[in-house]
Order: sequence, then C-alpha cells, then structure tokens
Amino acid sequence: MKITRIEAFQVAWSPNDKPQQLSAFVLVHTDDGLTGIGEASPMQGGRAALGIIRDDIAPLLIGHDPLDHAVLLDQALHTLVKLGPEGALTSALAALDIALWDLKGKLTRLPVYKLIGGAWKTALPFYASI
Repeated sequence: MKITRIEAFQVAWSPNDKPQQLSAFVLVHTDDGLTGIGEASPMQGGRAALGIIRDDIAPLLIGHDPLDHAVLLDQALHTLVKLGPEGALTSALAALDIALWDLKGKLTRLPVYKLIGGAWKTALPFYASI
C-alpha cells in the first residue's frame, strides 16, 4: 500500500463562518482505495497547518507506505523543524498522525483505541471548545 494523494481542506459549518472559524481537515488516500481523515487545530481555521501539509509534507509522503507513519512523520518533523517545533507544524503533523491511525484502523478493521493499546477509560467528561 502506498500514499497516492493528500488533501488539505477547510469546512464551514454555517454559511456565516469567518475564515478563522472554519475546521481544518486532511485526507490521506492510498492506492488500495483506503482513506484516512485527520483534523488539524482550528486556530485561524487551520490555514497555516493546511498550507504546510499541502506544500511541504504531502510531497514527502506521496509514494510511501502509510503503515510506516511514525518514521514518515519523524522525517517530516526533522526536515521542517526550522518552521518551529510547535504551532502550525505540530498541528499539521498531528492531523496527519490522526489520518494515518485512521487508515491503520480501517486496514485492520480495529478501532484505533485497540491499536494503541486498549481503552484506559470507558467514559470521559465531555465539553465543547471554540
């Protein structure tokens, strides 16, 4: 399985959303037809993170095995570390990490919590932000 395409995009939840109020997502496509989805930080609509994904990280990942995702994201971090080890770069890498875990879950037909070692809790307090 190889990564064939990476889409970075924003979603408006209502017609009146301002650019900084949009959600930011990434879709990782593979040659097997599987896709994984991840979400970037919505700060400023995720524009900076989505730009880093689209312009800098996607070209590094295309053609590689998504199951090597820890290696791929580590290489991307070290290639782009001068962009700053936090903020937009971290948001971009986190979105891709989520998307690659989603792909692994779909491939193995297991929930991601099983892949990362099991459910430490079965209930969580819930709150909304932004």
